Amino acid sequence: MFFVVYSTMTFLIGSSYGKFLGFIDKGLSDAVTPVGSEDLSNVDVSAKQVFQELFEKQPQLISVFGGQEVADVLTNGDLSVLIWFILNLSSWVLPGLILIIGYDRLSDDLSSKFSRFVFLRLKRESYLTGKVLAQWIVAVIVFAVVFLVGVLLVSQSKYVEIETITSSAISIWAGMFVYLLAYVCLTVFFSVNFTPAFRSLALGLTILMAFGLLSIFKNFDKFWLGDQALPLWVGAPSAYFVYATHICLWFGLAIMRIRNREI
Repeated sequence: MFFVVYSTMTFLIGSSYGKFLGFIDKGLSDAVTPVGSEDLSNVDVSAKQVFQELFEKQPQLISVFGGQEVADVLTNGDLSVLIWFILNLSSWVLPGLILIIGYDRLSDDLSSKFSRFVFLRLKRESYLTGKVLAQWIVAVIVFAVVFLVGVLLVSQSKYVEIETITSSAISIWAGMFVYLLAYVCLTVFFSVNFTPAFRSLALGLTILMAFGLLSIFKNFDKFWLGDQALPLWVGAPSAYFVYATHICLWFGLAIMRIRNREI
């Protein structure tokens, strides 16, 4: 389900973006080019020029686009508008999808007492670490497949330059690895603490929404995962620090809980 939902979302965005650019290009040509003349062949208004002018005239919009680090890569042309839009939407969609595919990985075992037999052969810490790594690897593989196929499809459009997409690929991939691991650790924390499985899902979604609402406060948004996602994907050190802190926090609390939990 994770693969289907996320891939469908990405492909729809990519195809819509190409058609949107075609519509804009046609609209500009019709508005500016005299009837009977050729299309705009020597008019070059790039996205980075648009962002430079936008942020100069409306500096308050920098925070709307993800902060100063994100604004810098947009104005430098190092981040495609298409990729920014996909990442921005992903920051809202991926946490819920990761929770949905992983909420029952531990809570089912713990509520059914199956873990009693597992813990006869495995240490609790090893069991939990294996669950985290397995879910993280699955999420990374799904993202990699969707990203690569999406790039191939979008690259067929004449309105999308493949260089603007691949130029930011390394920082996005590195950030996405950390991003997925943080939310997997948070999901595991929910799964260990709330049983049966449905309670883990319901409370997990509720807590995620509560954190999202709290992020509207100025100071809280500096420490919450969702608000630091875009800076993370463009390589901001402060965002990496926030995510590393959350990974250690949620994984550490999950380890402490499963050590002391009665099975």
